[in-house]
Amino acid sequence: MGGKQLWVGDTKQMPPIVLLSQERILRNNYTPYIEGFQFVADHSSEPVYQLTATRRYGKRAAEFTGVFYNGSLETKVGQQDILIPEKLKNYLSPNGGPAYIPINLNVGDLRPLNAIDYIVSIVRDYLAINPKKEIAVLAHQVKTVNAIQMELSRNGINTPNVIADTVARVQGLTTDIVIYLLVNSSYMFSLEPKLFNVATSRAREHTIILGDKSLFSGAKSHEVQMFLDKLNLNQSV
Repeated sequence: MGGKQLWVGDTKQMPPIVLLSQERILRNNYTPYIEGFQFVADHSSEPVYQLTATRRYGKRAAEFTGVFYNGSLETKVGQQDILIPEKLKNYLSPNGGPAYIPINLNVGDLRPLNAIDYIVSIVRDYLAINPKKEIAVLAHQVKTVNAIQMELSRNGINTPNVIADTVARVQGLTTDIVIYLLVNSSYMFSLEPKLFNVATSRAREHTIILGDKSLFSGAKSHEVQMFLDKLNLNQSV
């Protein structure tokens, strides 16, 4: 209704949830409205600007997330003092950002006990360094998240600074550490670029990706594959 409008948003993260059926969307030509901000950005006759400064994480994390933004992200965060649990020092970079920890996962298993036990041990190690460390354990499937929540609770980890949830519910979250479990199932969904970008851009310090080696050949998106290839080559630099 305003005579002048300023639209602010991120076309590379998740759009609103749509409850209408695909048939009704197509029949009524609602497709442009499903991702309204994307439509405005692509078709507006007015100027469109890409903000490039990030104040959430450091240089290495900005380089990885920048894959989704044409390499344009620049960090405004200074040198970080990042403490790493001893058993993760072979995987995590002292400069922060994403890391991949390989773990054998059975195809189709949405409650991989070996991965969930390892997640619990990582959370314990971080809390031993700093009991107030903010940690988010993320997965895509509700069954996976429920299993993680149960195991954290069973091990007495019930602090408000540790959460386990689906990626879809944490858009906008900022936390210190993300532990991101990609079960060996439905990679087409879990490696969808907007979901993947949301999950891997929440953490100030590290995003720890747990997944089977098949993960690296499961991406259908050019951007996600670039991220994974970069991670494979640049594991702890």
